[in-house]
Amino acid sequence: MAEYFDDIGWLDTYGTYVDKMWSHNVIYYVRDYYQREIHRAHAEGRDASDAIQCYDALNSDILESERCRDGQTTRNGTHQK
Repeated sequence: MAEYFDDIGWLDTYGTYVDKMWSHNVIYYVRDYYQREIHRAHAEGRDASDAIQCYDALNSDILESERCRDGQTTRNGTHQK
């Protein structure tokens, strides 16, 4: 169910943005979470290799998505004119 709020717009009150990770740019918040987790792990002397691996993979997916959106490449990486 969505509700309208003045000066904000429509909000999906009882829904979830999990199925809208890319269309609503939630993916950037996920990337920021991993970045903070990496910094926190380093500050505490913990191993951050799992978070780094997820962060790197996510950055690759974001870059590919941005290139596709901007018309630079197709999903398989070939150049578009």
